[in-house]
Amino acid sequence: MRIKVVTLLAAVFCVLLTGCKIASANTESYPQSKRYNAASANEYRDFNKDNLYVIYTVSNTDYNATKNAAYLYISADKKLKEKLGIISDAVSNMFFENLPIEVVDIENKDGKKIAVINLLENENNRGQKDYSVHKRPSWALNFFQGSSGGGQTSTILIENFLQRQNKNQWVDGIRFLYNGNPITGFDHIPLLENTVYR
Repeated sequence: MRIKVVTLLAAVFCVLLTGCKIASANTESYPQSKRYNAASANEYRDFNKDNLYVIYTVSNTDYNATKNAAYLYISADKKLKEKLGIISDAVSNMFFENLPIEVVDIENKDGKKIAVINLLENENNRGQKDYSVHKRPSWALNFFQGSSGGGQTSTILIENFLQRQNKNQWVDGIRFLYNGNPITGFDHIPLLENTVYR
């Protein structure tokens, strides 16, 4: 409990004093990347623990179990799709070698909000059906293969986008695409083939 309090305080001080938006679980500063990196001092006025989102990784011993890798501050005035985009940038940067993760849409299905997330290959690999000739990094070659690798990829993507522990208004489920199409034909990521609910 004491470690969690110290970590949370470190995240708060990081945000308030240095302006960084992501603090890793071991309190190192982690710079946010891509298009969501601009923030004004006004965005931090609404700072409270409800605006901290956890970036999850998987346990070393069980890829179905998560552990906190970082805390991501997202201002409450951001739209839901923007918040998902901020999470996608952080997850891509931290775990998937900056492979593109695009928030396509938030669909309304039977009264539930479903985020549609597109996992894109690098431009060099798009359209190449033979994954063995992909240049690294590659979703198909590096992150969809092997039971433990595919399991880790699935858990990291699902848990970070669902944010099950966060009490803010959020999506009810997520659906993943691969290069704009439904995910099929990969043995080790069956959880990514269907809509996953919170």
